[in-house]
Amino acid sequence: MYGEMVESVYDTLIFDDNSISNLKCILGKDGIKEFVSATFPGYEVQTLLASCSTTFSGKQDPAAYMGFVALNKAKRDLAVIFRGTKTTKETFEDAKQIGDYWDVPSKPSGNLTDLDFIKGFWLSWFGDSSGKIVLQRGFKQLYTNDDDAASGNPDGQNRSPQQRILDCVNNCLNTNSIDTVTISGHSLGSSLAEIAALDVAQNLEKLGKNGKVETRLVTFACPRTGSAAMGKEFNRLKVNHYHYLNRGDIVPIMSAPAFIHYKDEYYHERRFDPEVFGVVAPQYFKDVSLLIILALLVSSLLTLHPLLVLVKTSSTPECGP
Repeated sequence: MYGEMVESVYDTLIFDDNSISNLKCILGKDGIKEFVSATFPGYEVQTLLASCSTTFSGKQDPAAYMGFVALNKAKRDLAVIFRGTKTTKETFEDAKQIGDYWDVPSKPSGNLTDLDFIKGFWLSWFGDSSGKIVLQRGFKQLYTNDDDAASGNPDGQNRSPQQRILDCVNNCLNTNSIDTVTISGHSLGSSLAEIAALDVAQNLEKLGKNGKVETRLVTFACPRTGSAAMGKEFNRLKVNHYHYLNRGDIVPIMSAPAFIHYKDEYYHERRFDPEVFGVVAPQYFKDVSLLIILALLVSSLLTLHPLLVLVKTSSTPECGP
């Protein structure tokens, strides 16, 4: 069911470069509520999720519709749903193969120095010896970015996916209406789902609710999002991660060396042949974007050596990573 929820985000996304409504929800805020309630009985949309891509020069696009949060009071389940990559700039977010600490606020992209790039390169290739969680910068930015254009967000407010999700979780805790938070996504969206699951589980622990409210993670073709420390934290917090992917799909395995899928007792992986994968998940998940593959290849080459990173940032600042 969660795979179909992810597919529904693609189905309700306007994808037309010539339209002023490009990357907005075709149904609008009220329409998507009716659609989700009719398509997934019992689930009621609490908020829509939006974020924006940012180049290394700091240039941002208006916020794009990324997914929604929906509550099923009967099942006592809060579902957090993210779509995957649809635009070239979102592809570059996939390809930002430099590391960023989870517990440190990110610098705005336009303020990054050469030293920041070298540090990010080092983290993405060698991780952090102290055991801190390192995330791929592009994914972290999309999750935490609250500097987007207000006109692009569903309610005209500058609020990041992180803020919206945690607000929904806290509201449900205050009304004692959930036993599970199920977070799901495809491709880029599955990396956002991983970060959201980490964030939710850590916040539940701070509130003394971890163990009382379960955090579940369901991902499709998930790229490598974080370091081994992230997987260890999932294990400590007992986050069950169900990962579905195609055999031969290189997106889930292509990343800088420090980013891995940490396999422990709470990580459950199922691989499928492409011709039968659609039985398990929507047709979208059978597709591997050539653009994503090329961007990842280029990004991997550009992060092979700090000097190449410096050349990249100084010579082509407007073209993204």
